Amino acid sequence: MTPLYCKGNYTVYSYFVGYKPISTQGDDAAFVDIPKKAAELDFLFTAELAGCSLIVTDYNSSHHRVYHDSRPMSSAFYDHVVMAADLTNYIGGLEYKLGKWKLYAQLLKENDKHQRIICPTGSNILPSVWARSPGEYVKPAIRDLRARIETYMRNLLDTLNGDLKYSGKQPVAIPTAVDGRFVNFPSTSSPPLTNPAVARTEAWRQALREAKNRLGDKGNAYEDLVRSGTERSRSIDIAYLWLLKKGK
Repeated sequence: MTPLYCKGNYTVYSYFVGYKPISTQGDDAAFVDIPKKAAELDFLFTAELAGCSLIVTDYNSSHHRVYHDSRPMSSAFYDHVVMAADLTNYIGGLEYKLGKWKLYAQLLKENDKHQRIICPTGSNILPSVWARSPGEYVKPAIRDLRARIETYMRNLLDTLNGDLKYSGKQPVAIPTAVDGRFVNFPSTSSPPLTNPAVARTEAWRQALREAKNRLGDKGNAYEDLVRSGTERSRSIDIAYLWLLKKGK
């Protein structure tokens, strides 16, 4: 446990869980073990998370194992998950209070049940922070997310093709590719999106980029929508490939 040195009542003892970049982490995520019964107000913190997951697991009778996993929605790959925060931009941490650990994550948008407002000393800024307790974990529905992001890309391509027709340009053909057999990949690296198991969504990403390019300057109006859809679908596909690798 690492002490954070401050004066007076502002001293807090804390645990820190490190980080490995997604390009080198593979299936070996950074973790730290913390006791299930800790001192009141003990804290665990991470560096900033951007698309990573903070995952608390039931490791044994006396300890939780807390992972900082750089893969998107990676709590779905673990067994015995107690609490988790997946795929967003935030700073996450755990605090031991009233006899149990609680997970906090800053700048997540969730329902009012999990929100609280913290006002930093000397500041008028009121950042939103949500808290989640043991027993409230819901595994990410990665397969459902793939279906929903494909619907989003399909609707966006329809819109882009409509503009292409209006401009007298050739629309982009609707992708007909289907997902193929999963090809295993090394546990020490991130899965390539050329894997046949995600051929369908990769075809939709290529179609969106092609339609935007055909629109020329008019396609700039769709830049954010296309980038949002393709980046989101890539993250989901990476998570999906890890899910297949783990046989889940």
